[in-house]
Amino acid sequence: MEEPGAGTELPPPLRHYALFAMKEHLRSSPSSAALSACWPAAQEGEESAPYSPSDYRRGADISDLLSSNLVLHAALRMRTAPVSGLLAPVALLLLLWPSDRVTDACSCSPVHPQQAFCNADIVIRAKAIVGKEVDSGNDVYGNPIKRIQYEIKQIKMFKGPTEDIQYIFTAPSSAVCGVTLETGGKKEYLIAGKAEGNGKMHITLCDFIVPWDSLTQTQKKSLNQRYEMGCECKISRCPSIPCYVSSQDECLWTDWMTEKSINGRQAKHYACIKRSDGSCSWYRGTAPPKQEFLDIEDP
Repeated sequence: MEEPGAGTELPPPLRHYALFAMKEHLRSSPSSAALSACWPAAQEGEESAPYSPSDYRRGADISDLLSSNLVLHAALRMRTAPVSGLLAPVALLLLLWPSDRVTDACSCSPVHPQQAFCNADIVIRAKAIVGKEVDSGNDVYGNPIKRIQYEIKQIKMFKGPTEDIQYIFTAPSSAVCGVTLETGGKKEYLIAGKAEGNGKMHITLCDFIVPWDSLTQTQKKSLNQRYEMGCECKISRCPSIPCYVSSQDECLWTDWMTEKSINGRQAKHYACIKRSDGSCSWYRGTAPPKQEFLDIEDP
């Protein structure tokens, strides 16, 4: 069977640049000669590259390198090469990657606020007092792992342990889903995330973290009881029409279809609650649910 990516041709500028990176590494570190096997063309007489690293800093189309199946093919060829022999070219490619592309590295699937509440270990209302970069152990290569530590003042806990949360940790960059909180203790946030124990939690851009003042009155009320009552229900996003429920314990989330926004009417004013017969349906209101249900067939 042909290896994935075999026969895929990299665009000439990127082929020359990849050769440039690898040859430079081989020249500076002859002991990693095994690296030359990763790219057969490196041994086939291509002596010079018309493109230099500065070309890529100016925005040459290096994105094709990651979108090409040849990356997978090259990775398969690299599997027998020493790890140390592969790090320099890879690091060089990452350093030359345009900064505006790096910020796109973190992507999250939209979730209804109720789903975010149910998926989180901890949900609190809090202010960030100070933030600083700290070491959080080492990776498998012995390099320090950096995180941002926020010292916070917890105002109220809606879900979580009995002890107050004192510190929130997140990645140092939005490119790896790190979250930036305004410090100084003036801005209040609703913060959902994962527990780390001993008064600590970890958050990412994929968690539900919003300024407290941006929440609707229904959302604020739902944090106390209603969202938790619907955690056994399933909220399914409707990406296109038609879409249907697949079971009785499911609510269709149609904000994107009806309002072209994930922060629409259902996100702001509804919760998916389980009824006494085991079925789930949208409920709207600020009082505990009794009879006011919005069935999925209703507009």
